[in-house]
Amino acid sequence: MKGLILKDLYSIKFQLIMGIMICAFPSFLLFCMTVGYADGEGLPNSEWFVTLCYVMVNYSTIAICSSVFVNTVSEDVSCGWLKMAGTMPLSPRMICLGKIASSAVVLVILTVVTSLCNVFGVAMGVGNAEVLIATPICTMLLQMAVLSPVFPFALRFGGNKASPFYICVLIGATVLMAAAIYICFENGVAEAVRIVFYGVVPAAAVVSVAGSVGCSRRMLGV
Repeated sequence: MKGLILKDLYSIKFQLIMGIMICAFPSFLLFCMTVGYADGEGLPNSEWFVTLCYVMVNYSTIAICSSVFVNTVSEDVSCGWLKMAGTMPLSPRMICLGKIASSAVVLVILTVVTSLCNVFGVAMGVGNAEVLIATPICTMLLQMAVLSPVFPFALRFGGNKASPFYICVLIGATVLMAAAIYICFENGVAEAVRIVFYGVVPAAAVVSVAGSVGCSRRMLGV
């Protein structure tokens, strides 16, 4: 399992470095632009405006940077590694689980970088503290829920078909979460957002990972 994880991490080493920079720079730039509004100067209800900006930046950067893992499947197929894996003592479950584990490592790294930027902003009084701390973690879990089913699908049908599949799943998950949060606020039950953040998203990640690993044997066919 360690070898499977390292194989994927080495193949995206450059993308990982760029991903860390992409996650850190926009958050730092946003902090510099919004620190002047920390006390509500210049914008009505600026705390939630700044918080929304952070949420959008956090979500988009983590999602974009972690999506490079879909490309590792294309490399596995094009170089014939998946066929060679059939001659090794590797089960389809291990192959799929290795992809999920290596993507989790990358997501944790990106989340830590983004969280540190957000914590620095919170320390300086920028935005809502709870949302800024929770958003990177929830984004990481949501990405795990989105990426996990893509791996068995991609390993079976190839990276070209997996990319549109990933985009559709990502858009669907984003729309559902945004709709749930909007409905909570629209009906005056903002506290229910915590249920979405701390309950629904983690549960979706667990179910997605377990389901993807469970169906890997049928999807991979090695």
